[in-house]
Amino acid sequence: MQIDNQSERLPRFTDFKYKDIKKSKSLEKWAISPKRVDDKYQWQVHGFGGGFEPEISQDFVHRHYLGINTNWKYNRTSIVDYDPATHEVDQKLEAALQQAGFKNH
Repeated sequence: MQIDNQSERLPRFTDFKYKDIKKSKSLEKWAISPKRVDDKYQWQVHGFGGGFEPEISQDFVHRHYLGINTNWKYNRTSIVDYDPATHEVDQKLEAALQQAGFKNH
C-alpha cells in the first residue's frame, strides 16, 4: 500500500512492508539487558569499555522506516514508487508485525 501526501491519515508502520533488495544490510546495532552486565563495564554509544565482550547474535535484525522519519539528519521521507526489480515484501517484518498485534489497514 502506498501512502501519498494527500492521505487523510498519518502513515503507519504497517504501510511500509517492502524492502529495497539492492541496498546493503545496515551496520551492527547493539541492545543490552542492564541486569546482565556488571556495573564495572561502561556502556558507550558504539560499544563497551573496560574489557566487556558482548555476545553476538544473528537472531535479531532492525529496520529503518524511511517513510516515517523525523528527518533529523537529512530528508528521508520522500515516497519511492514501487519497482518490482528493486522491491520485495519483507516477509519477516510482516510476520513480526502481525505477531506483535499490528494490523494493516
